[in-house]
Amino acid sequence: MISLPLPAETEQLIVLLSNQEKKTLALMIQAFVAKPNRSMAQVMDDMAAYAKRQGLTPDKLNDLLKEE
Repeated sequence: MISLPLPAETEQLIVLLSNQEKKTLALMIQAFVAKPNRSMAQVMDDMAAYAKRQGLTPDKLNDLLKEE
């Protein structure tokens, strides 16, 4: 286990995540650091492509974000 300095607001939000969301966040971090020659933009592009393949449309994403 590692520790990263985060703003208190971010820590509070992470505590509220479901176990599945925490696993997803961990996978995103792993994807970023596992291949250090990739930029964050490249990781985000890969995640966007994956989400699209899974059927996440911009409208669905907006609906999910509005629920927060």
